[in-house]
Amino acid sequence: MFNSSYRKQVIIEKEDNKLERSRSLESEKSVYLLSKENFFQIDVELLNENVPINFPLFTIENMFFKEAYEPSTKPTKLKSLKENRLPLFIKKEDIPLYEEYLKKVEEKLRSDGSIKTYSRIVRETSKILVQELLMDPRSGEKIKETKDYIENVCEELLDGKISFI
Repeated sequence: MFNSSYRKQVIIEKEDNKLERSRSLESEKSVYLLSKENFFQIDVELLNENVPINFPLFTIENMFFKEAYEPSTKPTKLKSLKENRLPLFIKKEDIPLYEEYLKKVEEKLRSDGSIKTYSRIVRETSKILVQELLMDPRSGEKIKETKDYIENVCEELLDGKISFI
């Protein structure tokens, strides 16, 4: 009898532990989803050791965003992040700084003539523009900016400066 009630108690405790772990996991997921709203995933391939980054970069570890790079860090750290190919994120408030960074990388690449990387910059900038336009679809300024950007991209596609692959 003692053995039977003990087994029941162990089973109840195991079920309680499963339920608590499940609740904990759900809580972590909701924290992740809430914090994900504040981050923007960037293209790791566009990191360039020759262009200084003046905003922090983040990775995801156990469903939490963790700072992986800060502007005062040496460029070798940036190189290792690029080699690891982990998904990298920036805070949404740093998107304007990231856009400036992309322009600097683009200027650097124009002299090198790397069409593949330049195409990635166009895609990344397009992604940011569309997101900003969807956040404020009635903004005449964003609509004009998007229209101008699309016209430039079409011209560059036709001139062969970027590829559509």
